[in-house]
Amino acid sequence: MTTVLVWAMVVALIVRVPAWASVFLAVLTGSSFLAFLVGYVYLFARDRESLRTGRARRAALAGNPEVGARGAVAAGGPAPLGLRESAMSSVPEAGRVAERRPR
Repeated sequence: MTTVLVWAMVVALIVRVPAWASVFLAVLTGSSFLAFLVGYVYLFARDRESLRTGRARRAALAGNPEVGARGAVAAGGPAPLGLRESAMSSVPEAGRVAERRPR
């Protein structure tokens, strides 16, 4: 929100909006930044671990590895191998795939 408000303030100064609009945007930008800063300082003093990036996500994935595998496939990543799947395709299968490709 602070980023959007800063850009709104820059655009407002470029297009020369009325003074009251500039003051309004400045107050909103300042209050947004102060809210972020107060929250950050509070968490820094009380619970530094909560400020680490991805801590909760890693803990959730560690508890249920299938969730991470499904998420990777949904995001376009490689499909996880099952217990009976090999990492490589067989030679006849590779030949069939090569025959289907247009040249």
